[in-house]
Amino acid sequence: MNTKNILKWIMSLCITTILLGSCKDNDSMGPLAEAVPLKLELSKKYLVFGENTDVILSVNNPEGSELLLNEDIEVTFSMRCTDADGNSIPNDEIFEGFVEKTFLKKGDRSFSFNLQAKSKAFKFPINAEISAFTRGYNIANNKQNLSVSDYHYATISLKGNSDNTVYEGEKFILQADITGAPSEDLHIKVNIPENQKSFCEGIPEELVIPAGKTSIVGGLVTVKDGTETTADRKLNIEFESNLSAHPIGNEEKMLTVNILDVDKPLEDKLTDERYINPKPQLMYVSDATEAKVTNWAPTKMYKKMSVGDPHPSSSLSSSWSFLRSMEFHHIDNCMFTNTEYGTFPPKGLSAQDTKKVQEYQGLNNEKYSTITEDGYLKMWCVKEKTQAVGGGIGIKDYGTSAFYANKFTKDAGSGMNQAASQNVLILPGMRIEFRARIRGNNKGFNAALWLQGNAYTDQVNWPEFGEIDIMENPCGRNGDPQIHATLHYAPNDQGNSITGNRQLTNITEWNVYWCEILNDNSIVIGVNGETIGTFNSTLTGNVAWPFTPEVNPRGYHIILTLAAPSKWGLGGGTTDANDYWTPDKGWDTGFANITYEQSKTHPNTPRMEIDWIRFYTNSDYQSHLTNSGFNNKEQLFY
Repeated sequence: MNTKNILKWIMSLCITTILLGSCKDNDSMGPLAEAVPLKLELSKKYLVFGENTDVILSVNNPEGSELLLNEDIEVTFSMRCTDADGNSIPNDEIFEGFVEKTFLKKGDRSFSFNLQAKSKAFKFPINAEISAFTRGYNIANNKQNLSVSDYHYATISLKGNSDNTVYEGEKFILQADITGAPSEDLHIKVNIPENQKSFCEGIPEELVIPAGKTSIVGGLVTVKDGTETTADRKLNIEFESNLSAHPIGNEEKMLTVNILDVDKPLEDKLTDERYINPKPQLMYVSDATEAKVTNWAPTKMYKKMSVGDPHPSSSLSSSWSFLRSMEFHHIDNCMFTNTEYGTFPPKGLSAQDTKKVQEYQGLNNEKYSTITEDGYLKMWCVKEKTQAVGGGIGIKDYGTSAFYANKFTKDAGSGMNQAASQNVLILPGMRIEFRARIRGNNKGFNAALWLQGNAYTDQVNWPEFGEIDIMENPCGRNGDPQIHATLHYAPNDQGNSITGNRQLTNITEWNVYWCEILNDNSIVIGVNGETIGTFNSTLTGNVAWPFTPEVNPRGYHIILTLAAPSKWGLGGGTTDANDYWTPDKGWDTGFANITYEQSKTHPNTPRMEIDWIRFYTNSDYQSHLTNSGFNNKEQLFY
């Protein structure tokens, strides 16, 4: 072996030794530290100035476990303070003791700091949103809401009735709540004006919150049913506290109950929902839900419905029979209960997580929707960074909810037999009714109740399979109450359309929006007792009419959206070279400062609320029970 070859051999041996040594070193390295789950908590969520609370970050231990941190971590805390009007306030003007950053060591279980509210006057209440972040770790409930005021106020409300509205013959329950438990019994005297005492039976003389407790409920109060046709009335209930440290928090120390007269004359067809249902407030129940509903809502009246029962309206009962209903009862048949946001998302609906829906908003149905204690589905929007999901890309400036039901998968093969979250097939011979209202500072939004065809294949795309917009409210800069009913069809990219519209002055109140897919050739859309548009194939000219079983053998699916910002409603803005539209700055001023926790109850939160969705059929409807592609036919949501 010559010198050159010897050198090559030695070099090769050295390299091999180094590599082997490296492998040995890698083998001896320990595994990465496991990221244990964490949680953020507050010892008190309601303070008066001078009081304090503990902010606690701890290992989120399942029952019976003893998890510890496996490594050192850095945690960052942040806080945002706003007054009653949503104006931002510097943290240090409200609190002492706030910690912005801390280090937890391996083996630790928790960290906490004490936060004290200063004795300083502001417009009450002050809302503080406290959040925690550490890279690589999941923190449950990582945003905590803290309220600060000058007193622990006692507030009186109607249990499960945030509108303070009851119909004649219904019942209600007075509920008293206080943010901080009193040290002695709190007696709240209940006073009724002399001329209003005849309105109800069973109003208590006082409500007593025992020492150490934070709430109390009274007994059932019955609203007397007037025998004559009169008008709506107001019941003014006044309250008086015996403890100066716990004053009454209700405005003017009074609760106004709106009593609706069930016998008053019908108003105009456009705004009076009684043309569709003489008692639209009645909940529908089934044998499966009756006991749960009465336990949840003992004050509410209901009607038991079965398949084939006639429509409740005398003008519709001979033509339409009941099939199914989606009633948003606050019971486990209708909602999920295990979200980290304290919400109750609906069952029977899935996420409409398309790219179009999430152009400006990220979708999170668990966070931005809930079935309320009142018994309706609430969908809302918050200005906060939100990750788009599904068909969306990236972080959006707003968070919202959007749903679909009765939708078949986009698969020309066997997947077409798989229906997502549905309880009926929407086919010709069906009437669909939505009881809904639109509230909050919703300029720039387009709230919509709509249908699309289920003919999803690679060969058939929008608008070839058809779209039926039952109600759209492209709310402009001044809060337009106009609603639109539109049919979209091929051939161009934007879809040809035929439409009708109305000015609905009571859009913030309950209205019944409806659609009749009468047969293969005719669709009627309306609101309450008024028809907005009657559409048939002759109106499309030479363009194919897609609203037939031949084009959509599995019918249509429902979509519920609260889209913003809406170019249609707002106008203005700028459009770049890629045809991406950006609204003018400040369009969201009306709700931009509302925090997430505030958004759950704030009157300015943009929102759409749906009381129920009901399905009726006529003699032309072919029962979904005979359709082999329907796989959820036994699901009942009422």
